[in-house]
Amino acid sequence: DFSLHRIPAASTGDNAKDNGLSIPRLVDINSDGIPDVVYAGDLKGNLWKFDITSSNVSNWGVAFSGAALYTAKYTPDANTSSPQPITTAPSVRPNDRFLASGEPVGGMMVAFGTGRNLTEGDRTDTSRQTIYSVLDNTRYKVIESGADKGKVAVDSSTVTPTAVGTGTSALVEQKEDSGPKDGAGISANRVFWQMTQNSVDFSTKKGWFFHLPATGERLLKPMQFHDTSNILMMWTQVPASGGNSVEETCTPSPQEERQFRTFLNIMDGRRPGVQVMDSNGDGLFNALDQQVSRMQTSKGAQSPVIGKDLIKVRGADGSLDTFARLPEQPFRPSWRQMQ
Repeated sequence: DFSLHRIPAASTGDNAKDNGLSIPRLVDINSDGIPDVVYAGDLKGNLWKFDITSSNVSNWGVAFSGAALYTAKYTPDANTSSPQPITTAPSVRPNDRFLASGEPVGGMMVAFGTGRNLTEGDRTDTSRQTIYSVLDNTRYKVIESGADKGKVAVDSSTVTPTAVGTGTSALVEQKEDSGPKDGAGISANRVFWQMTQNSVDFSTKKGWFFHLPATGERLLKPMQFHDTSNILMMWTQVPASGGNSVEETCTPSPQEERQFRTFLNIMDGRRPGVQVMDSNGDGLFNALDQQVSRMQTSKGAQSPVIGKDLIKVRGADGSLDTFARLPEQPFRPSWRQMQ
């Protein structure tokens, strides 16, 4: 037997109306097979964290005293701000960086992207969307006695859990660092870009962001970790548009889907430490590939085949992209994400 327990993300105000909570990410902190926290975004741009650590469901609720961990808004100037909807599950990894003092940053990096394609008008929407990775600085301890013995609880003795809030003043920006670079050889039908390599000082900053540069580009598919590393592999799309599906028309002008693949580290948004894209198409992954980590790829579904040294991904149009595997696997953390 089981029962359902309802946890409203917001019960009053604008966030309580038409917020459309997206796919959640469940995280098991102590590897006991039971999720402890849940992250999920909504159509208002809020990234929520739900604390379900207690064995008593009446103690479950929204972390940070009911506030969102982060609220995504695009603010091109001081007078304009627009919410950025979240429709895919976030990706989570423990922060493995250190402060200048030698102390570990701790907490978890929670990465997510914005954008939607749910309505007729969404197809041609050109509002700016963004990839974010923000720090949830919450620390945990194992309960040693009582009804919750063995479970985890928030440990505020050294760090006070604090929501990141909204805006980008506490985040570092990453962006395309150069104009497009045409591929060659077996990559002749591809276009590549370098990315900036700005560092994140976690003593003053809480993560990073990357405004998606193509007009209409957005994240509609869950991000994955490349070769189980800290490198996020993301597919972003400019959706296809054409005749109105409700009424036959020739407007807007038909446009095929465009899809991009970008590799960025969840910790700081920097490119992978080794070259994973083959921009000059010679079958090697080295300095001749110009340190690119973003490319335009084939549209539609992507089917990966993992080999000993390479990951080959075939697009819906039959074209093939090849990526290098990483030379080392990261240390396995003592928690796991649950689908």
